[in-house]
Amino acid sequence: QRSYKVFGAVPIQGTSAPEDLDPWPGGLKQQYPIALGLARELLQGVTGASERLITDQVLDAEDACGLVLAQGATPAEDAAVCLFAGCDQLGRLREVDGMAGADRLLCLLNPQFKRLEDFSLWQRGEARSV
Repeated sequence: QRSYKVFGAVPIQGTSAPEDLDPWPGGLKQQYPIALGLARELLQGVTGASERLITDQVLDAEDACGLVLAQGATPAEDAAVCLFAGCDQLGRLREVDGMAGADRLLCLLNPQFKRLEDFSLWQRGEARSV
């Protein structure tokens, strides 16, 4: 299976100080533009794609979930990163997984779930299959 989970720290930018209790008062929406840049860099490094061959789209604006796609030299070298995917985006993850196919790289960058128990009772069967 070619799916990967990638966990990383989004670097703090702006006026936050190290002693602040919450350096991200805006949550994922505040982190999204910075993490989007990291996802684009990740795909550029993995695929060798130029900046113009990397695109992004918002999958869920409310939950700050996005998708970044890189076009490789061949279709088999294409790759995707799903950014901040959560339990509520399970259906969208299934679509992205189907689009990527079994042979293309699909990374989940900082997913908002870590284990099957993070999903509701009604989602667990579907989550297990994805």
